[in-house]
Amino acid sequence: MYSSPLTFVSSFHQLKDTPYFLNRDDWTHNNILQPWLQSNIPIILFIDPDTYSQIIPLWECPPNIVLIPIEYPTIIPVEKAKTCTLPIERNVSKDTMEYILYSHSRPLFLQSAIELNPFHSTHIAWIDICAPLEWWKSETHSMLAYMKWISTHKFSDTPFLAIPGGWDKPIGWDKPAGLDKPDGQISIISHIHWRFCGAFLIGNLQSVRRWTELYLEYFPQFLDTYSNTLVWDVNYWAWLELICVKELEIEWYWGNHDTTLLTGLSPKYYSEQLPFKCVTTYPYPEIPQYLPGSASCVNYRGKYWLVTRFVNYWMYPNGYYLFHDSSGIIDTINMLSELDPDTMTPISYTPISHEILDVSNTPLKKYDGTNKLVSHGVEDIRLYVESDKLRFIGTTIEYSPNGKARMITGCVDIENACLCEARILPSPDETNWCEKNWIPIPTRPGEFIYKWTHEGIIVVNEKGDTYIIKLCQMWSKIYGRFRGSTPFVQLETGEYMSVVHWSEEGSPRKYYHCMVKMNDTFTELLDVSKTFVFNEKKGIEFTIGMIRSMGNTILWTSTFDRDAKMVYLVSDE
Repeated sequence: MYSSPLTFVSSFHQLKDTPYFLNRDDWTHNNILQPWLQSNIPIILFIDPDTYSQIIPLWECPPNIVLIPIEYPTIIPVEKAKTCTLPIERNVSKDTMEYILYSHSRPLFLQSAIELNPFHSTHIAWIDICAPLEWWKSETHSMLAYMKWISTHKFSDTPFLAIPGGWDKPIGWDKPAGLDKPDGQISIISHIHWRFCGAFLIGNLQSVRRWTELYLEYFPQFLDTYSNTLVWDVNYWAWLELICVKELEIEWYWGNHDTTLLTGLSPKYYSEQLPFKCVTTYPYPEIPQYLPGSASCVNYRGKYWLVTRFVNYWMYPNGYYLFHDSSGIIDTINMLSELDPDTMTPISYTPISHEILDVSNTPLKKYDGTNKLVSHGVEDIRLYVESDKLRFIGTTIEYSPNGKARMITGCVDIENACLCEARILPSPDETNWCEKNWIPIPTRPGEFIYKWTHEGIIVVNEKGDTYIIKLCQMWSKIYGRFRGSTPFVQLETGEYMSVVHWSEEGSPRKYYHCMVKMNDTFTELLDVSKTFVFNEKKGIEFTIGMIRSMGNTILWTSTFDRDAKMVYLVSDE
């Protein structure tokens, strides 16, 4: 039996008394419904009986779609609606009595969907049926893939109701009444309010059900209060939020009538803590005023080598640094360790020399300009093997020629515990103040993933030249946000896997992660995992190290640039 953590709900009914739709050649049930009927998302579609009778003989309903023929229900009797007045400032051809009354049917459809719950979902979402035709257009394919991806996640157990919109403050935030315009006109019944865009909402079943109950309960009061004026649904949503502030907690996020309806939804609602088989904290040597954080590992000539970054500060959840010395400068000490192949724990700890050697084996020149340096050393070293050499790439300001954060690459001299053959890589954009998270491409020597975009991967070489590898657009709404994070490791099947991350601003900033799988030429993105976090509290967490060992995937993580840990994953699923 088909099941899904999330069910989408929508409706389609031919409106026969609204010129806006009657005069449009493209407003047909075929154009409107086809993207949904061909999708693999779990969805309940309420449609008018005439349309249903035309579809069913020609279409075999897949298990992820439930079609329900029904005349649309009304929040108030049609005869009462005919006695209502409509807003003065409206689109006369579209904002008819029929259309506005139909827009208030959403809570009734949602109540029916919750009662049916054919996919045994814990969460439910409303999406306007016209989204592909009206707003997504050429991006429809990628948006439907994004919806399918979202629907596979296990959502948070914490109740929530999230609704996107254009105004980040509820009506009434600046004055007690909050509904009257300066000229005395009651704006809630005369002008449209875009606190919410109305086209999408999502939440757990109980929260959405409560919203629908309050919607129906307070609607008569709204009509009585505002002279029997039937307003746009979004105006009523905004009023309901104000009136039911103690009974209804809506989590607003910015979203427009476009792809941000869904892509603006925070992963905090659907990211899971990554299941670990075991977690190990290494007995790192104590370095006064320094703490171990991010670490990178690689198998080089049959031995596992690890570089761990030690930092001289304590990061608070709000992102502020407490330095353990008076300098106020970030200082990095990198520690080289050989790992026991059976336990993957260090059998040695050797600080890497702060002096870096260039390709001529002389000390690499440090920045000598007028900019004040805010960081010493090489941050976030990632290890990789190329041309049978143990190589590294990291970020430095101290050795940058212009005092901006730039990428540095070279080799690791294991015997002398130093970085050698080093050089600074030019930025593709020299106006950029900070370069970081360049990821080496194993099958393309001297080339790195510079950034992920909605078109694909931007690749940069050691000269700073870039080109783009275009990827399948089906995944573009997912991979367009990615950054970093670990060097790729080769799977037993020959494909390559990496952990990527992205973040949301806040206090603290929140990091989220996915695993991605690429083909061996790095021209195809084969799969993307569900979103996960390492720490259930969610915050600044990072991983730049991953290996495969005896069929296991092992990661090295840090939280707030400290709390370094090695983790074995339960599985690669």
